[in-house]
Amino acid sequence: MWYKFGAAKISLRAGKMLGMAAGLLILLQLPLAGRLKFLDRIFSLPGLIRQHRWHAWAIVLMALIHPLCVLLAEGKLMIPLEMRYWPEWVGVGLLVVLLAQFICSQWRRPLKIAFHHWLTTHRIAGLIITALLIVHVLYVSE
Repeated sequence: MWYKFGAAKISLRAGKMLGMAAGLLILLQLPLAGRLKFLDRIFSLPGLIRQHRWHAWAIVLMALIHPLCVLLAEGKLMIPLEMRYWPEWVGVGLLVVLLAQFICSQWRRPLKIAFHHWLTTHRIAGLIITALLIVHVLYVSE
């Protein structure tokens, strides 16, 4: 961060903040949709699921803007295919799984995905997203 000035510094900071906000919302999804009884009593299950859906839109929007801001600050259009950039490529994988889950969730009926298949896949993808997020955050930068 010390080596950036002006618009590049603002872009990098905004990208990092968007990434952290998206990551925190992803982690918040687990208890929101986990049907925890004490949360259900306070907010009601329909209210929790409604928040889960609204957060999904916010997460996808922030997750799409995050790499654009970071890459713009670095003056790059693509992440180089080098071993030292593996945490960034984990982030690309995270974004791909996140987008696939979002698309399947928002358009489950038009895509003719049975609910029980979707629910199992949604839960597994949620765990994969969480694991990829943790690896990405721990290794991508300071």
